[in-house]
Amino acid sequence: MTVTARTIFPGDEETIVGDPVSFVVRWNKLVDAWIVESSVKLLARTAVDYGVHDGQEIYPGNEQLSRKTGLSTVTIGKAWKILQASKMAELDVASMWTGKWRTANVYSLMIPGDWENLPIYGPNCKRFTCQHCGHLFNPQPGTDVGKNGGVGYYIARMVFCPDPGRPKRQHGEAGPRKPFPPGCAALWQKGAGKDTKITWEMFRKARDDEWVRPAVASADRKARAEAKAERERVINGEGMSARLPEAARFNGTGGRADMHGGARSPVMSAEEMADLPPGELARRIV
Repeated sequence: MTVTARTIFPGDEETIVGDPVSFVVRWNKLVDAWIVESSVKLLARTAVDYGVHDGQEIYPGNEQLSRKTGLSTVTIGKAWKILQASKMAELDVASMWTGKWRTANVYSLMIPGDWENLPIYGPNCKRFTCQHCGHLFNPQPGTDVGKNGGVGYYIARMVFCPDPGRPKRQHGEAGPRKPFPPGCAALWQKGAGKDTKITWEMFRKARDDEWVRPAVASADRKARAEAKAERERVINGEGMSARLPEAARFNGTGGRADMHGGARSPVMSAEEMADLPPGELARRIV
């Protein structure tokens, strides 16, 4: 499977033929590809149900979200912070006490313009390739929100294989347990030097599945949109008649003429067609 002209990107507001793509479809596409903690994914998929049209005015409250997701309110609050730090949610109205009850926070969901810079799978959701040993693995999330509201990612978990576990004791073995063996990240760091940083370029190499639109897609999108617009003009009686010579558009009785000049039935309005019996309308169409 590769990226095709029909692949929907999270930033696409319309399909290749010009049909609109709903916010929910684009939001779920991005959330599915996002390499983030499962609690954040679950909150994102649940919260969008409250803003199906455009992701606006979402205020279910953390307690209600907790009942629906099975997550604690503390976990829900942390997940909201990650969404906000990632520019995928915005707090519109903070919770307040009205004198009788406390209102819930009001959020808006959004797809950031730089969504491609998030730690996400490629369009085919392939496994990543370890940049040390070359084995395929599933990248592990590692998200952290700083005190200043910024978000950081432990991309080493997405570039290298998970660290191996501690060796098990053999039957009857005594003494202290064996230490954890070094993982691929530690081995790579040792060979590259401790001052060498893991970069997003390594992340893209490990992913090897880019969100790059095919060169034919943009031209195909334009051609299909023009064909659709032309069909609509023909249906509305504007397209084909505009291309014909004046003599071929109308006959002497005020009716339409065919391509060879032959007379056809006079043009009828939508109101006149609605007043005709079904059988008469079918006969005139034939």
